[in-house]
Amino acid sequence: SFPTRRSSDLISPIHASHMVLPHCLVVGRGRAYGLQIVSHLKTHLNVTGLAVIFPFSASALAAALRTLHPPARVVTIGGAYTDEETAQARGVWEAYRQEVEERPEEYGDDEKGAITAFVRVKGVKEGGAVAVAQLIKTEVEKSFRR
Repeated sequence: SFPTRRSSDLISPIHASHMVLPHCLVVGRGRAYGLQIVSHLKTHLNVTGLAVIFPFSASALAAALRTLHPPARVVTIGGAYTDEETAQARGVWEAYRQEVEERPEEYGDDEKGAITAFVRVKGVKEGGAVAVAQLIKTEVEKSFRR
C-alpha cells in the first residue's frame, strides 16, 4: 500500500519512481469517457475504481468509497456534476477520510496524517480525456506537495 505521507515530505509520489502510486477513485456520469480518463491516469495514479453515478447520489459515492481496498487517497469528481453535487461529494469524501483515519484497523492501512486529494474536473474545454488526466495529475501533485 501507499506509504503514509506527511506534509513535511517533499517528494511527490507521482514523480518518485520507487514509490507506489496513490489509490484513486474516479467518479463521473459516463462509463466510456471515464474509462478513457482512467487509461490516461494509469502512469500517474493507481486507479482502483471507476464509479459511474448518474444521477448523483451521496450514498452511492459513500458505498463506492467503502468498497475499495486499500482506501482511496484521491477521489476525482467529473465536471458534469453541479456545484451542489460536488459540494455533497466533498462532504462524503471528508467523512470517509475521517472514518478511515479514525479506524485504520478496519481499512488495513496506517492512515494517520495521510495526505489526500479531492479533485474536481471542471473547465477542461479542449484535449479530451488526455487533458482531463493531466489536470488530475497536476492537482494531485499540488496536494501532495503541501
